Amino acid sequence: MMRLLTLPPVTEIDKVPTHEVPVEIIRLAALLTALGVRLTPPAIVSAPQPGLKLVTAEVLAGALSMRTDRVYELARRGRIPCHKVGRAVRFDIEEVRASFAHQPQTRQL
Repeated sequence: MMRLLTLPPVTEIDKVPTHEVPVEIIRLAALLTALGVRLTPPAIVSAPQPGLKLVTAEVLAGALSMRTDRVYELARRGRIPCHKVGRAVRFDIEEVRASFAHQPQTRQL
């Protein structure tokens, strides 16, 4: 059985005794942690189109001189386009290069 977490209404927040404020903050943090997964938007993944040359993250990482885990992170954040093929994630190198060309450049210090 799931227990619901109840917090005081916003209109009555000033009525919470001072010694109970830390407890309410901890309860709110627990609520945010539990709901964090639901609040994170899923990465946008499109179905592959006919004629695309799809490659694995490893091949794309080699072509772009970056680590494989960075490729997956960029795809998860929606920074590079990716395609779902069954349970696998594949990439079109030309689409990815074009997406980098349209993104603003950031300077590394």
